[in-house]
Amino acid sequence: MDPSVRRKFDNLRYDIEKLTANIKQAENEVFRKEEDAFFARQDEIELAQLAHRQKEELLRSGAKFQAMLEERQGRKATKKLQKHMAKEAKAREARIRQQETAKNLAAEVREALAQHRKRFEQLIIHIEGKQLRQHEQLLVSQERKKKAQRALLDLEVKGQPADLVEDIIKDHQYKLNHQFTVDKTIVDQLRDTHELELKHRKERFDAEAKALESSASLRAQHLRRTNEELTRHKDEVTTIRLNILDAHERLKLMQLATQHEAEVQKLRISHRTQLTLAARSQKAQTAARLKKWRDAADPDADDADEDPMARASAAASSAGFGQHCGSVTGSQGGMYDDASQAGSVMSMVSLGRASQTSLAQTSSTAKLSAAAKRAHAEEYAQAQLQLSRLEEELKAALTRQAEEMKRLKRDQVDEVRRLENTTKAAADELGLAQDTEARTLRKSQESNINEIVSAQEREYVLDRSIRISERKMLTERRVLNSVLDTIADGIINIAPDGTITRFNAAAESMFGYTGKEIIGKNIRSLTPDSIAPQHDAYLNSYLTTGIKKVIGIGRRSFGRNKDGVEFPIRLSVSEVREEGTITLFTGIVRNLTDQVQREEQELAESTRKQEEMGELISQLDMERTRSNALIKELMPVSIAHQLMNGEPVVPRVYSDVTVLYTDLVGFTSISASVRPLDVVDMLNDLYSAFDEILEQYDVYKVETIGDSYMVASGVPRANGNKHLTEMAKL
Repeated sequence: MDPSVRRKFDNLRYDIEKLTANIKQAENEVFRKEEDAFFARQDEIELAQLAHRQKEELLRSGAKFQAMLEERQGRKATKKLQKHMAKEAKAREARIRQQETAKNLAAEVREALAQHRKRFEQLIIHIEGKQLRQHEQLLVSQERKKKAQRALLDLEVKGQPADLVEDIIKDHQYKLNHQFTVDKTIVDQLRDTHELELKHRKERFDAEAKALESSASLRAQHLRRTNEELTRHKDEVTTIRLNILDAHERLKLMQLATQHEAEVQKLRISHRTQLTLAARSQKAQTAARLKKWRDAADPDADDADEDPMARASAAASSAGFGQHCGSVTGSQGGMYDDASQAGSVMSMVSLGRASQTSLAQTSSTAKLSAAAKRAHAEEYAQAQLQLSRLEEELKAALTRQAEEMKRLKRDQVDEVRRLENTTKAAADELGLAQDTEARTLRKSQESNINEIVSAQEREYVLDRSIRISERKMLTERRVLNSVLDTIADGIINIAPDGTITRFNAAAESMFGYTGKEIIGKNIRSLTPDSIAPQHDAYLNSYLTTGIKKVIGIGRRSFGRNKDGVEFPIRLSVSEVREEGTITLFTGIVRNLTDQVQREEQELAESTRKQEEMGELISQLDMERTRSNALIKELMPVSIAHQLMNGEPVVPRVYSDVTVLYTDLVGFTSISASVRPLDVVDMLNDLYSAFDEILEQYDVYKVETIGDSYMVASGVPRANGNKHLTEMAKL
């Protein structure tokens, strides 16, 4: 065969073999790629599983750390709750102790007040017993004095005349009445003194009780304020200590977080190391598989010192070397070579990217860890600074609380001292006021006794004058009664209503009635039947109109004796007025039976005698009027009536009266500058005006001596307590 043809066939045979080798190589490369892809997926799955396991490990570490934190927080919350409960229990116990202390203090105060009241009651019993003994001794002394005065009276009346004895007895009785008034006043004053003493004791007791209550209230207030301050201080210290514990807890948590962060960082470094080792292992396995496939494709190639990129380049060169042998075969061989190279390159690139990602993450994590460490250090320093501030605040609070308690104790001591000074000042003021009140009462009592004694002396002088006047009036009354009983004419006194009040012996002989039989009956019993029915009308007409028809005019008339026989009489009627009011009619009756025959012969004599009798009666009436006026001027109207009616005057005792003493200012100088008659006229006009004013009030004029004018209310007619208002109105 031609050598050139042979060469061509050899070349062709070589190309076919080469193509067959390339096809086989390409098939092997496909198998390798599939294997590389399979292992790449397995490696990715392995790396993903490893990353997932690492992530779960990190999550478990974080969960464990969070569980530890939650457990720690739970323990802290439990401890805080226990401390809070213990604090509440201690607070309850403290409140219970405070309440018990307050109760004990209140019980002590009540016991002190009860003991104080018991001592006060015992003191009151002692004072009342002493006062009772003083009262009994005063009564015994007064009774002893009365007995001594009676004994002296018995000695004084022995051998004295009856009239003088009666006067001495009346004088003694009057003095006894005065002494009774003075003794009663002294007893009342002693009672007032005793009441004032009890009142002062009660006021002192009330002041002392009030002082005890104020002191107890202040003690309770101090105790309450002290307890409040202690509670506030304890709460403040507890709050600061809780803040300190919270600061310690934050520091501890920060330390734990730092430790956890360090452990996590170590774990991440370990994970990165595992990932790097796994990547290296996968890279080594990939290189071993590539070498195996390459050895299988080109056993003569020594790629011990070549890397996959060189092998890929060599494969690419080999593929390029056989490309000129056939376009189709070369194309197919190049396609398979490109696939093989791409698989190897992609596997290497993924490993490189994983390594670069790991390095980038490591660098980023390192930067973040450094920043976190700086932030954590700053936060930890701030927490330490806050803890230091809290500890300093606790020390300052304890110092300040100690100072506040000292200041509170000083203030409480000052308040107690001020309260003691106030109580002492109030007690001194009360004692001064009570002493002043006692001195005022003693002076008032002494003045009252002196006034009573002075009034009694004046009253005694007045009473003695009245008794002398009474004796004179009784003598005059006896003379008058003797004259009226011995006169021949009948004298009859009647009241304004016609009642007979006096019937003398001549009238008894003339009319046949005795005084006891006729006194108290109407005058109609002595008048004829023709006049008797109209007699009361005559009296009422005169009392109403004041027109005199019989009064003051003597005339003949007829009388009727006890047997009913009418006889001629000579009747003269007069009236007696007191203060403008008719109080009495006096009729003088003469029996004209014996004179009727000799009337003409004895008319002149009879007229003369009648005129004499009328003058005598007028004189008697005048004397009677003067006597009555004198009596009324010397004594009260009620006593004057009793004396005029012949009734005895019984001494009376008045417990409360009001007496007014007045005199004229400058009377001596006035009397020296005018005539005596002018002085008399002035006093007469002045006291007459006073007398008219007195009629408007319930008062009684006692006497007028010179320029003195004495008025009393409540005597002789008692008027309860009106004497004060009546005298004030006057």
